[in-house]
Amino acid sequence: ASGVPARHFRRLALIAVILLLVGHLASAVIQAMNASRSTSPRDVIDVLPSILGKTRFGGVWLARGVLLEAWAVVAWALLRGARLPAWHGRGRLLWSIGLLVSALVLLTTSLGSHAATRGSATSWPVLTDWLHLIVTSIWIGGLAGLLLALEIAPTSDARHGLVARFSRLALVAVLGIIATGVVSAWVEAFSWDGLVSTDYGAWLIVKLVLVAGALGFGGHHLLNVRPRLDVASPDGEIGVPARFRRTLRLELLLLTGVVLVTGVLTGTPPARDLLQRVDILGSTRLTGGASITLRVSPPEVGANQYSVIVAPSDPDTFGEVQRVYLRFTPLAVDPPAGAEELAGSQRIQLRQASPGDASTFIGSGSFITLDGDWDATVVIRRAGVAQDLEASFGITARDGKLLWTGIPEP
Repeated sequence: ASGVPARHFRRLALIAVILLLVGHLASAVIQAMNASRSTSPRDVIDVLPSILGKTRFGGVWLARGVLLEAWAVVAWALLRGARLPAWHGRGRLLWSIGLLVSALVLLTTSLGSHAATRGSATSWPVLTDWLHLIVTSIWIGGLAGLLLALEIAPTSDARHGLVARFSRLALVAVLGIIATGVVSAWVEAFSWDGLVSTDYGAWLIVKLVLVAGALGFGGHHLLNVRPRLDVASPDGEIGVPARFRRTLRLELLLLTGVVLVTGVLTGTPPARDLLQRVDILGSTRLTGGASITLRVSPPEVGANQYSVIVAPSDPDTFGEVQRVYLRFTPLAVDPPAGAEELAGSQRIQLRQASPGDASTFIGSGSFITLDGDWDATVVIRRAGVAQDLEASFGITARDGKLLWTGIPEP
């Protein structure tokens, strides 16, 4: 694209920057809404500092923000002139920096994905997911750039050269997508049951159908359209590229659908997690003053072990924890006749796990004894603080198993 008038790409770059920044800010707001279990702006604002300053998500989010700013600066440097810089000298440096920053932005996405829960930042699931994002970006971004370049290419020979170069690049990208996609699908779907019996598997099937459609168009372009472009006569120079652009747009539309479905998959519990047996049910709530984690073992109706971990955002101002209670309240249960007392609200005082551990509190008992929806509220009483700190956890008991409310049963 070097030497091409830069004005043709400025609008595309501006749209990309706006979408990236809006999506980046929205991800923090959604994370805060999930943590606070509230859509109130005040609640969201209260937990944002803890999320951004005390969590892995916050570290990755801040790093992505810096990289997006760097990407915007590089894009401005590339597009501020009359023409795009050539691939030599200063132009080569700018293009190289842009490619590196783009790859690092994609890495932050992988560090916050399901793959990151399978191991460290350098684990093979994360690296596979990163490579998958890179080759997918090459395919989708290359298509968008090719459509724009075909509109402004001055001659038929220039259009043919663009198509030939993109065909080679797209072929490599598609092979990479297939290889990394198969690995990622196996990691997250885990089995045939995971593919056909979970929400994650259903959305993955939708994604595969869209990818197959895009691959069909890509194969048509490679095997049918490109040979016709190579031998097109002057009389056919207008018609063939026009049809080619139409099918390119359809291919890009399908790939846009792939991106949207991938966003849904990111927020859906992976099939592997739902199908594998979980011996401990754990979840964390971020309040205005602390991160509170509740763990239940085993995740079954009846006798359970409970542990609560209290991690203050600012230990100096949080105050000394005097007592920690766990209150169980039935929300929607159907007790058998003569056993209505089993569905009443109950409370247990937890004890400190060990003398040297002032943040972990444990207890045991049979409190969730019936199928239905329950509320388990952690109540923290502190010295010198009049108001107790509370964190609510929704638990659903179904067929003798415990799940966090809202998460589908395996």
